[in-house]
Amino acid sequence: MDTATSASIQEPTAPPSAGAIEPQPTCDIGGASSSLGATQAADVSDKPNVEPSAGPADILLSELRAFRAAWEVNTTEENFLQKLVDKLHAEALASRDGLLEKSLRPIILDLVRMHEDIHRLLDAYRTKSPAEISAEKLLQNYSSFAGDLEESLARQGVEIFENAADEFDPARQKALKRVPTDDRALHRKIAQRVRKGFILRGTVLRPELVTVYDYPPPLN
Repeated sequence: MDTATSASIQEPTAPPSAGAIEPQPTCDIGGASSSLGATQAADVSDKPNVEPSAGPADILLSELRAFRAAWEVNTTEENFLQKLVDKLHAEALASRDGLLEKSLRPIILDLVRMHEDIHRLLDAYRTKSPAEISAEKLLQNYSSFAGDLEESLARQGVEIFENAADEFDPARQKALKRVPTDDRALHRKIAQRVRKGFILRGTVLRPELVTVYDYPPPLN
């Protein structure tokens, strides 16, 4: 056998042993192998923070603990809001009471002064005999009290009015009685003015009390 022929014949390759692991072929098509690894890493990071060896009971216990923590946070917020609402409500009541007291104070002081004047007058009359008390003096005292009341009402914005027109005005007057008349021209005219009316900042507190003429329709 010549040298060329012997060179072309090679020794047979020995088969792999039973314990050897053959290297697996890798395929890198457009970075597919690297993206596959990133996807597997993302799947692992998205799983709950539970020990790999945790069983169903451990997982349930972990979820219950998370629920309890969330519930305690919500309960704390609800308690805080409730306390805040209670505090604001108490402050509103105190402010309302303070404003009410402030607005009523002038009226109460006026009533106190009139109370003192009445008792002073009564004490003076008790020392006199009936013959010494004149009707004219009593009328003067009553007129003085009425004037004091009107001044007190005026300080609170209350106006006393009496309609100047003779025609009955149901928006500002109240008819206590209808007076029949045979004169058609007097129909719905004011027959008598009984009490004056009161207005507070344009709103009628009490209408003027009057009696009104009423001309009955003719009987057929």
